[in-house]
Amino acid sequence: MEIGDYRRSDIVEERLKVFAIGDFETLLSPIHPKHSTMSPLSKLSLLILMVFISSAMASSDERVSELLSLQSRSKSGVIRLNDQSLARFLTSVKTPRPYSILLFFDAAQLHDKPELRLTELRNEFSIVSSSFLANNNPPNTNKLFFCDIEFKESQLSFSQFGVNALPHIRLIGPNMGLKDSESMDQGDFSRLAD
Repeated sequence: MEIGDYRRSDIVEERLKVFAIGDFETLLSPIHPKHSTMSPLSKLSLLILMVFISSAMASSDERVSELLSLQSRSKSGVIRLNDQSLARFLTSVKTPRPYSILLFFDAAQLHDKPELRLTELRNEFSIVSSSFLANNNPPNTNKLFFCDIEFKESQLSFSQFGVNALPHIRLIGPNMGLKDSESMDQGDFSRLAD
């Protein structure tokens, strides 16, 4: 649909640019010089859209800040997640997320099985996390977070990812869902050099 010489997509694009720089007076001004006023309903709709967009942007920034805070509290930088926090940082955030998560799946009750090497692999995961943080400063510029999840606390998450064997690591990129994330499972670990 066209309004005068403008296409609707041009108008939306123009208004989003104005919103991005925070020029709200221009944003609420008439769309086209031929239109002298905006109806109150149009202004209300536009304000609701602005609030929705700004809250979505703040929500993503808030989650990154929260992840950075959790990361700073961990000696190795590995963040412990559970079903609730995993939902907060992955499933309730629309893609593309402003970050990626490398997730180590753990089960304390299997640590006594030496053939799985879970304790050793978890320690190496912590070393890689520490090294990544030390070599990618400042921390707020890297958007990769190292996390782990424990089976007893997070059986639902194990099920959602389809994890039925350990060791298991997943990379959940900004555009990935749980099922289409990249996995490194038991077969991949057996090929690692000792």
